[in-house]
Amino acid sequence: MKKQLVIFLFGLLCIFFPSLKLQAEVTETGIPYEETFLLLTESGEEVHIIEPNCLENLEDVKAEITGISIPSQWTRDVIIPIHIKQEAFAFFTLSDAAGAETLSFEVYKDVSCTSIISRVNDGIEFKEETVCYVKIGAELLQKGEDTIFLFSVTCFQPNASTLVNGVKQSCVSLDGEKTSYYEIKVNKTSQIILDFSGKEIKAEAALCNSGKKALTNTVCITDSNFKAVYTVEKGTYFIRVKSANLVYIVQPTIKAITSSAGTTKSKAKKVVVNGAAKTGVFLATDRTIKSYWFKFYNPKKQSIFLYAASYFSTDTLSMSVYRANGDCYGTKELLAGINLANGTQIADLDGNGKVLPLAKGTYYIKVTKNVKKMCGYFRLKVSTKN
Repeated sequence: MKKQLVIFLFGLLCIFFPSLKLQAEVTETGIPYEETFLLLTESGEEVHIIEPNCLENLEDVKAEITGISIPSQWTRDVIIPIHIKQEAFAFFTLSDAAGAETLSFEVYKDVSCTSIISRVNDGIEFKEETVCYVKIGAELLQKGEDTIFLFSVTCFQPNASTLVNGVKQSCVSLDGEKTSYYEIKVNKTSQIILDFSGKEIKAEAALCNSGKKALTNTVCITDSNFKAVYTVEKGTYFIRVKSANLVYIVQPTIKAITSSAGTTKSKAKKVVVNGAAKTGVFLATDRTIKSYWFKFYNPKKQSIFLYAASYFSTDTLSMSVYRANGDCYGTKELLAGINLANGTQIADLDGNGKVLPLAKGTYYIKVTKNVKKMCGYFRLKVSTKN
């Protein structure tokens, strides 16, 4: 509807203003006035230079469309000035009057179009306030009649270098091969949950130390797996992101976390059957492959189930159960996920492999991270309910 309105307004203006010529010889952009063209914004304002506004929030992205009217007597290339008001990422698109066909153009640093910036419709990164020039080839002009183009600009502020707890950060990735780093600070041992969003999001993320050296393995971010979780001690870290999306949003949530697990069998923390869950925290800065110990007392012969909820993004944990005499019942692998339930039954077997209720007594649980770069936490419950 808006495009139809633009075209309608152009039709009226082209009747009453077949060409736009002012008294002075040269505009402030260096283009002679007799070589300027009628530019009309979506609001109906006539302009002589396109000046897009820079967006802060990528959640409600809207391109600014400017109509360009070229009189029928014009036969040379068309030069349109664009004023980028600040450091920014900008995306340009040129189409026909109906907006149905995307057309090619070139972007230059200078009005004489000798120093090219881009020949394709990709995003352009501007490091400072800039006036650039879009060249539309004469071969795109209609023969014997006026030509109307629609030129759209979407302009984004540059990425912030720091992530702030609870604040959505809009990010732009002009090149899917380019890696971005975002600083994040924590003032005590905490969990960091990163919530990514974007249209068909596809990215890779990893936690790095203050020197930008990776502390974790890479997690793949997709529409179905759009969160990453890390556990860190007090300090400064960087989140490394490599995204295939032009634009995406990341929101960090930082919460303090403490471990309620023992570091050796002799220091195993008690878990009450059908009681509260206990937490084991594996930090990104752990220097060794670490294990945690728990113990529980089964007051009578009955079925016992273990539930371990995973809160980590990469790699795995191993959960082993032992009798008091040291005999191992077995080991279960805990998979990566956010609040991913890993459940298993501890049972005795008779000579025919039949599951029997667990005998009365004390049992030990050992949870070990299998890869040094794994970080995150788990919550463990012991229950009589399946």
